[in-house]
Amino acid sequence: MLLVAPLFGYGLAWIGHFMFEKNRPATFKHPLYSLAGDLVMFKDVVVGRIPLRASGRGTLLAERERHRRGDMSEVIHTHSARVTTTDGHEYRAVIMGEERRDGTWEGWIEFVPIAGGRPCRTGQETSQPGRRALEYWAGGLEPLYLEGAFSRAVRVESKSRITGEHAVGEVSKG
Repeated sequence: MLLVAPLFGYGLAWIGHFMFEKNRPATFKHPLYSLAGDLVMFKDVVVGRIPLRASGRGTLLAERERHRRGDMSEVIHTHSARVTTTDGHEYRAVIMGEERRDGTWEGWIEFVPIAGGRPCRTGQETSQPGRRALEYWAGGLEPLYLEGAFSRAVRVESKSRITGEHAVGEVSKG
């Protein structure tokens, strides 16, 4: 049984990462931490804490109206930990989310400078079956994850300056 657990846990993670989140799993850098997280999430699905079905937020017309008003993204969670750069600037991590047409949610992280200035944001960090699952994911982010996400956000911002794309924006009020 113990020999099957890693294969089962890693298999679920790889399917989720490659098929849904379209990113690379952390299994090879942090195998035990990754396995533990996958098994906890699986347990939460089994006991009903994370729903398997997306809980849509209404009709396509309601979605279009929200989009027209520009309030598609929502603040999901504001992390209590701060990210501090080597030159001493502090950033607050705000986990943002947006419901897709199919009822699933995507999430990303916006880093807001404590002393003021322009925030930077990551690309999509996760896909979840519903808002509740996104909240669960956001609440479990550790400071080490936020440091890596901040590095990704800085790379996205640098790329946007080169290509002229807008990857940096105001933090939405939710």
